[in-house]
Amino acid sequence: MASTRPEEELYDLQSDPYEINNLAEDPKHQETLEKLRGILDKWIEETGDQGGIPEDPRIGVIAYQDVQKYYEPEQKKRRLPANAPPVEYLEYWKKTLFPARSKEETKK
Repeated sequence: MASTRPEEELYDLQSDPYEINNLAEDPKHQETLEKLRGILDKWIEETGDQGGIPEDPRIGVIAYQDVQKYYEPEQKKRRLPANAPPVEYLEYWKKTLFPARSKEETKK
């Protein structure tokens, strides 16, 4: 898998359902690609989508700090480390939401 995605992607989902062969740069598919670009541009304009405008990188830092203010105390309440791996976190919720099922699995 590539470390970055190409700027544009176009796949024939009938013959390539796993999206392996990117057709965006294939000259045979330029007409389709241009049509889809137009549809996307129109949708962006109609909806006021802001996805093409880069965010100030400081926003991500501020958001992360805000999440940490909430997240770390919640993790302590759950008796989990703030950096608990996903498996441990999911195990906590499984036991919390389905205690009877967790007890049955422990017996096995």
